[in-house]
Amino acid sequence: TKTSYTATVTVSDGTNSVSQNITVSITNIVNDEAPIFTSGAIFSAAENQTSIGTVTATDSDSTSISFSVCCNAPGTNTNNAFIQDNHASLDETDYYVVSPTSGQSISLRVYDIDDYMTVSLKNSTGVLQYQTDVGYTKTIDIRDYLSADGSTIEMELYNNGAGYTMGWELSVAGQVVFSNSCGIYNRSGCAANVGTTGKVYKATIYLGLDSNMTIDSTSGLLSFISAPDYETKSQYQGTVTASDGSNSTTQDITVNVTDVQE
Repeated sequence: TKTSYTATVTVSDGTNSVSQNITVSITNIVNDEAPIFTSGAIFSAAENQTSIGTVTATDSDSTSISFSVCCNAPGTNTNNAFIQDNHASLDETDYYVVSPTSGQSISLRVYDIDDYMTVSLKNSTGVLQYQTDVGYTKTIDIRDYLSADGSTIEMELYNNGAGYTMGWELSVAGQVVFSNSCGIYNRSGCAANVGTTGKVYKATIYLGLDSNMTIDSTSGLLSFISAPDYETKSQYQGTVTASDGSNSTTQDITVNVTDVQE
């Protein structure tokens, strides 16, 4: 808009003064603009094949743009995991999102449970696939309970006595990606040994690529991970990101699957 400003500054001792003309030059900050999408937010693709289309974007500061795509998780974090207690020591995160790749092992370890925790595994439509009560510790292999387009793990901790403790870890390919814990089993309870009873903890973990989509990071070519079936699912949603290495922008997209006469 403007590359320089001029002014006159004056300094005075009360009796005498002197003036000087000054110029302030404005320097351009390199790469301060985020990419702008030039492709639309709605795509159409035939069933029984993997091609969708191409995501495009421009950037006034850079010629190098990389693309990525991820899922639209169905929920949000409300920071109310410990639903009856409020204490500075508690991690209140109650919603987690992770997107394991095909073939990666996924396990949930719950430990130091007092009184007991109910773990429920649900598919993408909310139908219960597996449920178990854990009295102290248990490791669950949850890979077989996950659907291709997203599943959830719901955890609820119940306490019948004075004080409670809990801990859990979610691991993907043997690496812990999310965890939470409070209290020291048989020594001190959560939230400064509060005596809350009933349902005291609730959290949800969302797993899986709901979008069933992948994108070439350089060309922006968008494809299905597995060929869709119109009769099974006719619409997919996801979020694409365009980045120039310093700045990024996102766009929610919808892919409508069209029926092919078979």
